[in-house]
Amino acid sequence: MSSFAQDQDVSPSWAKINRVRTQQEIVTSVLLVFMMTLLANRAYVKVCLVRQCHWDDGALFMAVIGTLILYSTTLWISARGNLDKGPPGENILEALEDDAFVTPAFVLLTVLPVTYGFLKATFFILYLQLFYQLRWMRISATVGLCVSVAAYTAFTVATLYLSIMRNIVVYGMVAIPISAFGLASDITILLLPIIAVANLNVARRKKFGAMLIFLSGLLACICSAVALYFRTRKGTAENVIYLLFATNIAM
Repeated sequence: MSSFAQDQDVSPSWAKINRVRTQQEIVTSVLLVFMMTLLANRAYVKVCLVRQCHWDDGALFMAVIGTLILYSTTLWISARGNLDKGPPGENILEALEDDAFVTPAFVLLTVLPVTYGFLKATFFILYLQLFYQLRWMRISATVGLCVSVAAYTAFTVATLYLSIMRNIVVYGMVAIPISAFGLASDITILLLPIIAVANLNVARRKKFGAMLIFLSGLLACICSAVALYFRTRKGTAENVIYLLFATNIAM
């Protein structure tokens, strides 16, 4: 954290920014602990009980590595106090031009699409395994997997190119499309298994129970929608910088 805490002439706007920054650190830390708990349970089932791993496990492992890098990077940015430079109403694209921000911002923007790519691939590969007997699901999951891999590969290449060229407009050119595509893919990932389960010839109680499991994906859709909302607000909101923290929580 910067020397903000020792400054007696801090404006209310910066006090608000730092409160939101603290909230981000708390919320993301709690979510990380929750995620690691679920991951440990999955690892126990796969390694100790089932004793068999598949491609979706490998994709999930890479997504977890990316998530840990993203989490560490947001803490890195927060600890260095890079965002409390300039007036609170400063445009985020101008704030990102600070040299002290370049390295963590580069890591954040380039690792993000890679992590998303592995995460989406995990679900489509899982659907191929669970619903392999359904021809339409095989086609849908395969198309979804290919489109996701292609899209996030393109996002990664574009981010790397624009970041290396020090073109900070990359934030608006790539981050918003990533969020939009992420929302669309999350909705697809949510609907595919629900439609498949709804058409199964099983007892209604079992069908409802299976649907509840996949309905947990609704949370991902909400988070993606919130992230897209805050990213589109950054160019026009009065205090655009602190909105970055709300976006990170949604991610």
